Amino acid sequence: MKVTTNKCDKIDTSMMLILRYKRPVISLRDIVEDYMPHLDMAAAKQRASKCKLPFPAFKVDGNKSEYFVNVSDVAIWLDDLQKESQKNWSEVK
Repeated sequence: MKVTTNKCDKIDTSMMLILRYKRPVISLRDIVEDYMPHLDMAAAKQRASKCKLPFPAFKVDGNKSEYFVNVSDVAIWLDDLQKESQKNWSEVK
């Protein structure tokens, strides 16, 4: 059975993340807890400081503030993961 999708039926990941978190910029901690549970916060902060996360992270007020991310950047990362998975799945089928 072939599954077809219409572009109008596609859910916008960025909008869903904004609905989930109720704001466009969120704490890196929220993303780590929800999407990267294999990382502890120390490792996530270290990756963020070296720009080694799959999306940009930034500090709002100096070195002692926490890291934040824009949900649209996280959405792009999640969409890219999904596209790669879809491609791999199609090749196996």
